[in-house]
Amino acid sequence: GVPCHPWFMVKDWDGNVSLPLKTLFCQEMIKHGVLMPWLAVSFRHGAQELAKTEEALEASLAVLAKAVD
Repeated sequence: GVPCHPWFMVKDWDGNVSLPLKTLFCQEMIKHGVLMPWLAVSFRHGAQELAKTEEALEASLAVLAKAVD
């Protein structure tokens, strides 16, 4: 099966949990149309939803990378 985690942690370069970075990540995902406070795969998600999530992840992680740098 697919592991389901009701939450996830965003850490800084020092390995510390960063709520500001998690907030930025969630903000960027919402900006791209995906409400994603945690990771949970569902069989209700089809190819279109997964593709939209992937696009949002790529854009959001790029912003997050700039913030960390």
